[in-house]
Amino acid sequence: SGDVLTEIPAGSAGDVALYAKWGEVQSLSLYVSATGSDSTGDGSESSPYLTLSRAVTHIKASDDYAAWTVYINGTLAASSLDSSLDEYAYSLTLWGLNYTSGDGAKDGFYNGDTSSSTLSLTTSLPVTLYGLFVSGGSCGIYISGNGDVSFEKSGVQGAINGIYISGHGNVTVDGSSIRSNSGAEYGAGIYKAGSGSLTLTASSITNNT
Repeated sequence: SGDVLTEIPAGSAGDVALYAKWGEVQSLSLYVSATGSDSTGDGSESSPYLTLSRAVTHIKASDDYAAWTVYINGTLAASSLDSSLDEYAYSLTLWGLNYTSGDGAKDGFYNGDTSSSTLSLTTSLPVTLYGLFVSGGSCGIYISGNGDVSFEKSGVQGAINGIYISGHGNVTVDGSSIRSNSGAEYGAGIYKAGSGSLTLTASSITNNT
């Protein structure tokens, strides 16, 4: 938000120049854990929430328009980020708390229901997924929003369709693995229908049938 520099009296005539001073976007964080609680947690590292949806509710209730990072610890249930979040944040990063370059992603999302997506992104915010696994579901990651999505050091496996893209934002897959997905209709690895770009860097797409 901007600071009001000059107050303009009611009924003023003529040309009026308006100025706003914009500060840097602050960075804020929340924690979500498979052993957390939506009822007693407060989103801190010592008292994390249980679900991503509770973290989203926290962001919407906050007065801070920020670049939010949500640290994920453990395996969470199927989740979504929809357009109702767009006006409350500058960007959103989902970060696997226990990721290491040697062992890979240990945190993420699992969905045993093959009729719904594991992680659905319909928001227009820029979203980064870092150090996460996404497993199961009709789609591992379903992207229909218009925000740019960056998928880094992460993996999608065991879904019917790995990554399905119908939105118009740009999607980047970097240092990641899309494997062992089994979709026949749209392409098991990555299916792209939107107008944005798709960039693959240092990633593997294997054993998708």
